[in-house]
Order: sequence, then C-alpha cells, then structure tokens
Amino acid sequence: MTVNGGTTGTAATASAAVTGGGYGATAIAVASTTQVFVAPAAIPGNTVPANAGAVPITLSSGLASLLGCNAAQTSCTNLGAAVVGRLMNPAIQELFEPFYGRMNATLAVEMPLQSLQVQTTLPLNYIDPSTEMWENNKPVMWKITHNGVDAHPVHFHLLNVQVVNRVGWDGTVKAPEDDEIGWKETVKMNPLEDIIVVMRPSLPLVPFGLDRSVRAQDPSQPLGVNTGFTQFSTTGINGAIGNNQPNEYRVNGSFVPGVSVPSAGYIPAGTLGLGDPATVVNSLENYDNEYVWHCHILGHEENDFMRGIAVISTPTVPGVPSGVVATQPGAPGTPVTVTWTDPTPVSVNTTFGNASNELGFLVQRSLDGGKTWSTVAKAPANTTTAKDLLLDPVAPNTSVVYQVVGYNAAGLGAPGQATAIKVQ
Repeated sequence: MTVNGGTTGTAATASAAVTGGGYGATAIAVASTTQVFVAPAAIPGNTVPANAGAVPITLSSGLASLLGCNAAQTSCTNLGAAVVGRLMNPAIQELFEPFYGRMNATLAVEMPLQSLQVQTTLPLNYIDPSTEMWENNKPVMWKITHNGVDAHPVHFHLLNVQVVNRVGWDGTVKAPEDDEIGWKETVKMNPLEDIIVVMRPSLPLVPFGLDRSVRAQDPSQPLGVNTGFTQFSTTGINGAIGNNQPNEYRVNGSFVPGVSVPSAGYIPAGTLGLGDPATVVNSLENYDNEYVWHCHILGHEENDFMRGIAVISTPTVPGVPSGVVATQPGAPGTPVTVTWTDPTPVSVNTTFGNASNELGFLVQRSLDGGKTWSTVAKAPANTTTAKDLLLDPVAPNTSVVYQVVGYNAAGLGAPGQATAIKVQ
C-alpha cells in the first residue's frame, strides 16, 4: 500500500496491488467505486463503453493472461490498446420473506445512483426476469455487494472464478485469503462487504449442437400471471436485457431463433427506469445456454437463493449433408433406407464446439418432384442413416425424392438432395 500526501490541506490518495503465492496467483485492487474494467486488446472483450464519470480499473498482465492470453499473444501486455467492460454489480440481500416473516437470503442487483434516499439493493426471486448474462469466451468482472450479516458459500455453474479482492463497507481493500488464490468454483461471500471476482465463461466443446432453453419463467404457473414476481423493472441492469444490447435474448411470448427483439416480461407503463414499479408477468424467456449461481447451503438454495444465468451462444446453421442415397433393399412395402455424409463428423480437433454442429437431421421426401416435402424420419446428431418406414402409404412404383436437412438452434441448414427412386 502506498499513500501519497501533498501539501498541507491536500487529500492523500491510496492504491494497492496484491500478488499471492500459488499457481496463477495475481490480484489487483478494485475500489468499491469502480464501474468499468479495462482489459488488454488480445483478450476477447465486452465492448460496452464506459459510462460518463465511471471509475476504471486496468487488469494487470498476469491476471489478463488468466483470462485467455497465451505466450504467443504478445499484445497481451499492451495495456494501451485495450477494451472496456462494465463492472457488473449483482448483490446478496438478507431480508424477511413475505409469507411467514422468516429471515431469508436471496440474490439481488445493486441499483445505480444510490443515495440516502434511494434504495440500493433490489432483491429478486429465482423466477424473476434474468439480470445476469455471459457471452462465450468474453471476460467478465463482477462486484458482488453483500447487504447482510451472514457469510455464504456461493457456487458458480459452468465455470470457475478468481477472487480479485474484497472491499469492506468501511472502504478497506482486502487481498484474497490464502485458500482463495487461483480459480475456484465456490467463493465465500462475507457480510457487509463487496467482493470482486473475475471469470471467462466458455461453453462446453461437444461434437453436437447445443439447444437453447426456452421456457416459462415459472413453469408451474400459466403465462401472463404476476403471482410471485418482484414487481419492479430490471431492464438494463447488469447489461443483461436492455433494449440497446446487441445480444438481446428475451422474447415476449414467443421465440424466433436468431432474431434479436426488445426485452419482454413486462406490461409496459411508459418509459421504465431501473427499479421503477412495473407489472412483471410470467412469460416465455430464452435462457439460451442456461446455468445458475446459488448459495451452497442446501436450506438457502432450496429457498430461492439462486438466480439463472444465460450464456449467449452464436450458432450457425448446419452445413449441407452430402452423398444422400436412398435404397429399398427389401421386398415391396419395406422401409426405404436413406444414408448421407455428416458435414461435421465427430472429430476432436475440428468439430468439437463447431458453431454449425447439428442437433439432428430431418429426412424428408417429396412425391411431386421436389415441390413439397414431408418429414418422414428424424435422426440424432452425428448419425448418417435413417429409415422411411412408409407409415404414410406410397403407391407402388411411385417416384420419390429424398433429402436430408440438418438443424440446430440457429435453424435449418440447406438440404442435401438425393436422386429420385421408385418405391416398390
């Protein structure tokens, strides 16, 4: 810690940097007033611009390297060419639940522009509209404000996080504890303290497509009801569902893959600001790749100390299946076998995590030379054969054309079409 004092009457300023032992141990001091972070340009970054008057923090090259730089990316140490990200500010709120007046803790969001007259924390239920969003392979820094009196072990799904530092509500900057150095999946959240964690989410690298989770916010209730929802606007908090976000993923009542639309979940009452009263209703929401973060005390996580996190995926439509062949090797009336070549076959080095990996294939046939098509079979990802069982009768000696279409969360790919055969 260094304190630089000027002449008499000049306020002193302080800065701190912490480097601990152990593998990959690097930390920097983030003050409670920090609103944005600056990361080296070589790291994929959240390019949300800094707000006017926001206090920035620059990641050290060591911590930046833990977010994805490697030795070949020499520009990682070039802090001049940097990208800027908003420091997200979720929270923990301990309060009395409304039914029996029992003490309960939930996750929340910290409101901007706090003052003695403005509530600082907006507690949220698990079913309330999402306020946290991750973008694949992009660094994220959270400042989690704990407005309560108990310590909670908070678990992050999908990824590990690294504790940067803590800031007590008295302004004291605290280094990570000895057993917190490096990447952790569960972090202790102390009362009356801000904890700053950094992470880089990365979706699983699998040889098939990942579907989007589109569901009612509360599957146990009809759509359109407002029972159990916190009746406040959360639009724009933490960059998750603001109308100005390029990766908008919430849809009012329906979902069209690949289409960006304004946020939903509200019955609008004019222009709503953060924390303004709003009628929040149960609606369909696209959680994309859905994960959660929650307290690891069982009684807490089962009593709503949990919030959903949407990881934004960017799939592309599958490629064209090649070599489509249809044969009827059996007697008349027996199934037609359709085979094809998968455009993204299982290969660790080339197709694990490929954006165009399919969820499956549709086998379609046409009885009018390719003018209209009907789906006669569905096959899972990475298969190359399926059967038309001819459950929809086809007259003997009918000329039939088959095609195979891959599909995933981005939609249908272009078809791979076979030559016509005569079904016996």
